[in-house]
Amino acid sequence: QAYKSKIAELITNGKRAEAEEILSEINKIEKAGYFANSAVEDERRIKSENLKETQLAANEQRDVVIEITNRKLELEKSISELENKLAATKKAKEKEETQAQIDVYKIDLEDIVFQENKAKQKELELKNVYLEAKNEMQLFEQVLAAKENSSSQKNALDANQKLAIERNITYFKEEGIVGYYPTQEELAENNSQETATSENLVAIKDAFEIIDDNGNLIDYNTSFSTKLAKAENETNTLKKAENIAQINEEWIKAIDEDIQIKNYQIEKENDLNAKVQFKLVIDKLNELKIQKQTERDEQLAVVSSQSVENNSQDSFNSTTKNANTNTETSNNFQNETNTESIKNTNSTEYLSTNSQSILDDEGNVIDYNSVF
Repeated sequence: QAYKSKIAELITNGKRAEAEEILSEINKIEKAGYFANSAVEDERRIKSENLKETQLAANEQRDVVIEITNRKLELEKSISELENKLAATKKAKEKEETQAQIDVYKIDLEDIVFQENKAKQKELELKNVYLEAKNEMQLFEQVLAAKENSSSQKNALDANQKLAIERNITYFKEEGIVGYYPTQEELAENNSQETATSENLVAIKDAFEIIDDNGNLIDYNTSFSTKLAKAENETNTLKKAENIAQINEEWIKAIDEDIQIKNYQIEKENDLNAKVQFKLVIDKLNELKIQKQTERDEQLAVVSSQSVENNSQDSFNSTTKNANTNTETSNNFQNETNTESIKNTNSTEYLSTNSQSILDDEGNVIDYNSVF
């Protein structure tokens, strides 16, 4: 009922495309019987895989754009150096050769600029495909949640619940989850207004571990995610916690480097919009850093707890061993005491049996010196 109201509201406000998108998703889900548990999981898996694939494609194209932009910047630098050399050269033949080289480089530069524009156009298209997949995933989860709520609750939504849904929809729109996708004309306009914002990082590559020799940022997030996935397979609890804590610590250091690089790019960037974009990226990096710090601290707590437990067990084993040793010593001592007691008793009995009295039958002391 809440989604029907929302669809009617969108149509009233002239946002028919959004209304049709929501209605289309609802109809597809209901016709296919997606609310059987196995079917729901299959649909969720399909949408999740599609989201990952589109995100990967967008990221790969972004790397292509960065690579082409760096090549363009290097070529521009070479042309500038040759022009300076041309201005300082006095020999006619050397001037001719330098000018010819400059002309060749400029032709190459025009070709690279063309490639860069095409790559940026494709990057923008793939990014929109990714956002659309993201939107479908979010919309699927929302529709599913609404269906489950309507199945489990016979009563209509109260005012507070309706308000909560409306706020969620507003939030999704603000975050770009309920997607608005530009027309081809808007894409072309955005592309024509877009300027190169990637700063050549070759000059500072030696100061940072996350920059490769070509001046490109290394995809450290994917690298650390892979390491974490492998660390999860460790069966030893203490070693697993130590490994995960170490990976998160290295991840945090990489994020710190990335933030420093973005601040460097902000200083070198002249375009105000590009500066704003870099600042938004820094905000996201700080959020990721806090998340990784939390995960690291959680694993360090596990390490500490496990270490205390192991120390307690070692102490218990040591105490048990000492107790066993003391018991054995006590038993040995007791055995020796008993043996000595038996010996003394036997000796006493022997003396009692074989000794002679110094008194005769009448009670008089006998002459035992003479006897002995």
